[in-house]
Amino acid sequence: MAEPSELEMKARELDLRARELDLAAGRARAERWRNPLTVAVIAAALAGFSNAYIAYANNRAQVALETSKAESARILEVLKIGEPSRVRENLHFLVQLGLVQSEPLKGRLEAWDANPRRAPAYLSPGGPAAVHGQAGAPAAEIPKAGDGY
Repeated sequence: MAEPSELEMKARELDLRARELDLAAGRARAERWRNPLTVAVIAAALAGFSNAYIAYANNRAQVALETSKAESARILEVLKIGEPSRVRENLHFLVQLGLVQSEPLKGRLEAWDANPRRAPAYLSPGGPAAVHGQAGAPAAEIPKAGDGY
């Protein structure tokens, strides 16, 4: 068998070194993702995005809650008027202005407005006590805020 020439030996050695470099580059790419610093940066970015989403979701829930509270407060103030016809007019006014944004609540108010005979107990003559057969009940029997309730 003839000995390989020096040129062939150098070509083989060059080919071997090229394969070694490819193998080392593959290892370096794999190790880059296992590097603790890379893992920490990815985890921090993920945590940051998660916190931003949670803050956004909490903000939307808080806005919805405050809107619901404001609607309820407006309706309660209208109901405090006491006179059913004025209450009906004012509730209709709130719905028409768009101050009641909750669709289910808006539907219930419009249904109530469509039936002029229906009125809550506290809007009927004599108040809630008259509805329950207790007309003329003394006000002293009604517990007040701060009486331990």
